[in-house]
Amino acid sequence: MSQRQMIIGWIALCCAVGVAQAAEQGLTQNHAEVYECTLKAGHGIEEVIRFGREVYTPWAREEGLVGQTFLWTPVSVAAPYDTADFRWIDYAANWRGYVEGMKAWQRPSAEPLKKQLASLADCRLPVQIRSMAIDSSDNYTSDGLLLLGKCSFKPQVRLSDDQIASHLRVRGWDDLVEEDIFEALWYTTLGIEGESWDFLQITAGSDEAIAQILDEGMVGATPAAQRPFQCEGDLHRWVNLR
Repeated sequence: MSQRQMIIGWIALCCAVGVAQAAEQGLTQNHAEVYECTLKAGHGIEEVIRFGREVYTPWAREEGLVGQTFLWTPVSVAAPYDTADFRWIDYAANWRGYVEGMKAWQRPSAEPLKKQLASLADCRLPVQIRSMAIDSSDNYTSDGLLLLGKCSFKPQVRLSDDQIASHLRVRGWDDLVEEDIFEALWYTTLGIEGESWDFLQITAGSDEAIAQILDEGMVGATPAAQRPFQCEGDLHRWVNLR
């Protein structure tokens, strides 16, 4: 993977905020791009976070780019997805944002950023995601814990996005979590094959909120044994870069 390929992908989907509405279910639909990355020898995750917040974000602001970028670090992740040191997640409204980001990253102002970023980590080619927000929190702006469920339908079962969301939704469920959290469905669309799941479940919030969910109710409005699908979970720490 060339330096140009790695860096163009990292910026491309940050240039727009995902606000399109899914036509049938009314859930908020976004496009996400996920990179699995390995730190280079002698470098740490704090350097990547500092680059994202202190170098990349000001540059993006000067270029007039609008978007969100998150970084995930593994806490408890099952094989074969346990080899990455971190995952870099970019959100955008659609593929047009990808093209606009590529053009921005080809400008001379981006050259110093390319060199700095490439010195910190090596990343695989990205996986493209269709993201459907179940509950989007205004408080989803600081750091915390994130549960990633790899979910498969039980035999003879297929559900719409809205039907899946009704089983997973946590906010408002018996006042289990008092603060807002972020919940979403993810569908892998490009860049991955052989996955064993039908969809991914994202539940993110503060350390305290996720701990309460795990202690008192796990994840979802419907008890796991009664759901028409089953999920295997991983735990990450998420960092909001911008």
